[in-house]
Amino acid sequence: MKVIGYVFDQPNGCYQYKYYFEGSFQKISTFILQNRMKCKKITITDIADCLICTYDDGIFYFGVESDNAEIIVQMVNEAIYLKPIQFKLNSDYDMEEIE
Repeated sequence: MKVIGYVFDQPNGCYQYKYYFEGSFQKISTFILQNRMKCKKITITDIADCLICTYDDGIFYFGVESDNAEIIVQMVNEAIYLKPIQFKLNSDYDMEEIE
């Protein structure tokens, strides 16, 4: 399943970057980790623009069932707190920026 990742870092609240990528839990977690320090908010939707999750200043908001939400939160938290170097080595995915 393809997803769209939005990186919000404009003062007016608009997104500056928009990416298409494969929507596996690993890639969603990687996208959040790669962008969390350089923007205000990250939102990931499916192709129909239905919310999968938003990461806003360390807080998650979900539009998916709780089992999937828990997996995403667990993967992001593990990468941040438990094994950041190992996660970085295994998470070099290319995201296709949309103009």
